Amino acid sequence: MKANASTACWAHTAASSHASSEGHEQYLAEYLDAYVLENYGPPWVAEFIQEALHDMPYRVAQQIAIDGEKQCPKGLESMGITLDAWIGGYARMRATQVLTPRPGSLASRKPCF
Repeated sequence: MKANASTACWAHTAASSHASSEGHEQYLAEYLDAYVLENYGPPWVAEFIQEALHDMPYRVAQQIAIDGEKQCPKGLESMGITLDAWIGGYARMRATQVLTPRPGSLASRKPCF
């Protein structure tokens, strides 16, 4: 009987820990989304679009060009979707870089107790 109670206790502890980490991850994701929206957009700031396009990998630019060559509304729509997806992903990446403490910075050091 004691083994069953111990197993149940460990299962409850593991489930609580998992739920806690999921809640924390969800909080971080929501905070990151809010930071992106407040600082980058959409609507995207012109300077940010310029930075994102400058850092765009060749393969993404190539896909946008291919979509733009299709002289039909679907081609232009696809081009816009690809471009918007890249800028959105780039905004999330930049926000993550801004919010993550760099090694050696004061924010990355653990407090001494």
